[in-house]
Amino acid sequence: MIRIRQLPALSNLRGDIAGAFDAAVISFPQSIGYGLVAFAPLGMEFAGHAAVLGIYSAVFAGFLAALIGSTPVQITGPKVPLTLLTGVVVADLATRLPPGVTGDTRLVLILGGVAFCVLVGGTFQIALGASRLGRVIKFVPYPVVSGFMNGVALLLIWKQIAPLLGATGNVSLPELVGDPTNIQPWALMVGCVTLATIFLSKRLIRRVSPYLVGLLTGTALYYGIRAMTGAPDLGPVIGTVDFEWPQLINPAEAFDTAAGIDLLAFMPALLIAGLSLGLVGSLESLFSSVVSDNLVNQRHDSSRELMGQGIGNIACAIVGALPAAGSIPRSQANFNAGGRTRLSGMLCAVFVFCFFSVLAPLVGKIPLAAISGMLIYVGFDLVDSWTVNLLRKLKAEIRQRKEVIFDMGVAFTVAILTITANLVVAVGAGVAAASLLFIHHMGKSVIRRKYDGGMVRSRKMRGRKQDQYLAEYGRRIMVIELQGPIFFGSGDRLMGEFDDTLEDVRYFVLDMKRVTEIDSTGTRVLPQIKKMIKKDGSYLLISHLTEGHPLWKFLDFMGVVGALGEEHFHADTDAALEWAEEHLLEQAGGLHDADGEITLESMSLTDGFSDAELACLRQRMGEESYGRGEMIFGEGDQDPAMLVIVRGTVTIRQKMQSRDQLKRVFSYGPGSVIGELALLDKRERSAGAWADTGVLLMRLSHRDFDVLKEEAPQLALKLLTNLAREVSMKLRRTSAELAALEDSA
Repeated sequence: MIRIRQLPALSNLRGDIAGAFDAAVISFPQSIGYGLVAFAPLGMEFAGHAAVLGIYSAVFAGFLAALIGSTPVQITGPKVPLTLLTGVVVADLATRLPPGVTGDTRLVLILGGVAFCVLVGGTFQIALGASRLGRVIKFVPYPVVSGFMNGVALLLIWKQIAPLLGATGNVSLPELVGDPTNIQPWALMVGCVTLATIFLSKRLIRRVSPYLVGLLTGTALYYGIRAMTGAPDLGPVIGTVDFEWPQLINPAEAFDTAAGIDLLAFMPALLIAGLSLGLVGSLESLFSSVVSDNLVNQRHDSSRELMGQGIGNIACAIVGALPAAGSIPRSQANFNAGGRTRLSGMLCAVFVFCFFSVLAPLVGKIPLAAISGMLIYVGFDLVDSWTVNLLRKLKAEIRQRKEVIFDMGVAFTVAILTITANLVVAVGAGVAAASLLFIHHMGKSVIRRKYDGGMVRSRKMRGRKQDQYLAEYGRRIMVIELQGPIFFGSGDRLMGEFDDTLEDVRYFVLDMKRVTEIDSTGTRVLPQIKKMIKKDGSYLLISHLTEGHPLWKFLDFMGVVGALGEEHFHADTDAALEWAEEHLLEQAGGLHDADGEITLESMSLTDGFSDAELACLRQRMGEESYGRGEMIFGEGDQDPAMLVIVRGTVTIRQKMQSRDQLKRVFSYGPGSVIGELALLDKRERSAGAWADTGVLLMRLSHRDFDVLKEEAPQLALKLLTNLAREVSMKLRRTSAELAALEDSA
């Protein structure tokens, strides 16, 4: 059930009245012009009523969309794309009705068909809002929107050239050019002066609508020329426009009138046109809502806004008016004059109705050439500046230029279809182009970067021989970072790029940290990659994807976990790298056993020490042992001592600031030194240490180190030199890894 939201407060009543009045001054003449354009195929005898239907679109849709919608300063009324779509429906019905259907019967059927389309469009908008699909519409790629708007702009300008030249009736531009005697020079002058006045007043006059100034100037010139010259060839005026209360469309009358006519034959085209109206109207309204959000620093509710727009359009269908949508220029005018709440949108509709009730007889006296001049300016204003800027970017680098050319191709294709076919076809092509753009962009390589195990190592610190071996053969390990979704559009691309890395690699680590989604096609890709590399005796490892991950259940259900082997899924890339390094060292023979006991004299820490110096150092160092999983020291502890690992493995972990979790910094084996920074600067521990296995340590406290400096300064100097080398090696390794990651990004 749709409930009307609480009416806006009256705290900004003066500003809302001012904003509504300014917006109404713009909406009123434009609504007249849009009504004339939409129903132009019905001839000049219908022009007066066509203007009324344009006005009532701004009245009914404008009031209800503001009342029910969610955008505070949004002004709703007839728009160019919707007007031209309606014109397509009118022209199609007028052409397809049997020749014998004339007069009031023909008019009732055409107006009924238009009302049906607007009803379908409004219902579609309500359905989009109720299903909360409004956000999806905003993701239509901009090249599609730009192409459609440019096509609409050119089509509007094209349709106004004949009236600008003073043509009467339904004379087309080619016919007018073929018979120049139909051209009225005075009418052309009136239209051009109207156009020029709007252009100048928009830049020179701030407080008055340039469209109103242009229409008044053009109309005054029209009647001034007639008074001074008595020239009859000034082009037609709108005609008789009398104030009339809205009349409801009577479906029963339309069905009675259509007796003997196969209405079902018209239904498919009308349904497609109605859905197109709903889709285009939704896009227009939501884009306008986004601009309005930036003005008032609020966020609209897309679903609520679409429901308000849909109800407004259903009201338009009931009275036979044009479809409507949110308007950016009118909303900006509302805001600039002081409008801040939804009340301004409702008052704008009231003002438009008041203008019509008072000025109806004068509306009929406006020359069509002046209306055409105004609409041509609207057309030029619709041309998208984004397309112009895109043309300037053709000088970019080849990679960027390809993207520019692709976007331009989509935009121009949609624009050309809008002009040469019709707007319904263009809308369909736009939806198809949006899908192709999505597949194009999402089908790009999902590989974020690649780096080998010689460039970046696991956090496990190893002995010299192991380090030397991994430095030389670490390139046999390849980490491939993926990003985005792995689906039918990107899976095949991944397979192709994966194949290029097979030459010397034996261990492939797929980093899935940034993978957002995997579809059924993606689940087939991973086992296929394993089969492809298995022929070469290689291993496929998956990181950042273990039990508990959102994608785990789906992969397990699809059989991917079983196909790859659960042991090959790792919590993070560091764990996967360590597994690959261990396996690589094991294959080398003898290098894998890193957990045996090592003596003090065999450590790099004591390089260059004499037997006496070793004995002196050993005398100052005490032994400690820890069981598996036992904490050796904690982060923040005040413990200025250096520890040397004699047996076992120790892992240093640091608490992550963003979440309550410990992250491995490094793991150290026998012969490694930990905690040396605390020994040197006497500050608190920057990380904690835990025993991975049974561990035997030798400890040198800061106090014992001070004694060594006094009793054996040469020994202390050698110790500091070796410690500096150890720290330097760690820093160099970290720097090299950072540089490698930066280069591969």
